[in-house]
Amino acid sequence: MRTPMLATVALTCWLVPAAAQDPGAPSKESAADAIFKELAAGLPKDGQRAISARLELEYWHKHQWGFLNPAVRKPVKTKDGNAAEVVFLTAPAMSLPGTDFSMAFLLVDKRVVDWASCWTYNRTANQELLLEDVNGDGFSDVAFRASDGWWGLLDKRKHSRPDDKRKWLYAYAITAKGFQSLFADTERDLKVKLSYNSADQPVVLQVKGLPESLRERQMVECTLSVTNTSDKELPIKPGEWFSVDMNKAAYFMTYGPQDKRTVLKAGESVTQVIRLYVEGTEKEVTMRWKFVPSQ
Repeated sequence: MRTPMLATVALTCWLVPAAAQDPGAPSKESAADAIFKELAAGLPKDGQRAISARLELEYWHKHQWGFLNPAVRKPVKTKDGNAAEVVFLTAPAMSLPGTDFSMAFLLVDKRVVDWASCWTYNRTANQELLLEDVNGDGFSDVAFRASDGWWGLLDKRKHSRPDDKRKWLYAYAITAKGFQSLFADTERDLKVKLSYNSADQPVVLQVKGLPESLRERQMVECTLSVTNTSDKELPIKPGEWFSVDMNKAAYFMTYGPQDKRTVLKAGESVTQVIRLYVEGTEKEVTMRWKFVPSQ
């Protein structure tokens, strides 16, 4: 298990010369935009797993590095003999250390039937999303192949098969009803406890939106707020007014747009939208949120 990690993601824009264009003409939709809209429209609206899939799809859409890692669509035949299609999405970290992400969608009759995703810390594992026969039954499977990270292959999820040198983090048989895991599930539900530290300042911290338990490596969204409870103005640093750590757990976080205010008036609040996933060594995780005063 790696040590706890807090990661922010910088969005990169690719700037290229633009040809002259009629200001009134509609802008061209990229291939990534079209696939994002198609898959997002096909996801269920309710359920934590579907909500997490939507958050992960949005993460890919923002961090897929354009033409360097285009989405891949492949026709497949399911184990039950139906024609289907898989869509592979990848968003590598482009840094070391960093967190790599990939996701596979299964479509039958152009309808989203199932999905699977994989996050890896590139010091402990590298991943490759492939269509290959994992179990030797003659059918193609969706495989998240594992290989050495910077420190070797240390990810506890690694699986292998007898007389096969290949290693996998996850692998799924493809059926008309969805993906079927070829290996035992290693993900756990982690109970979440929250603690707050005001750093002896006249503030109240609060996190909203986190479920009582988190599925390991399943992205969730929450909102952290801080309220000035004094009758005086309180200076704050935009985007730097809080910190978080977790006991016996590793985690990855990305942030939404940051409030630019540098002062909170009496009774005012500021919020920060946070998306994260957690992996823990025990069944309970305590998230310790702390207010960081402006220096």
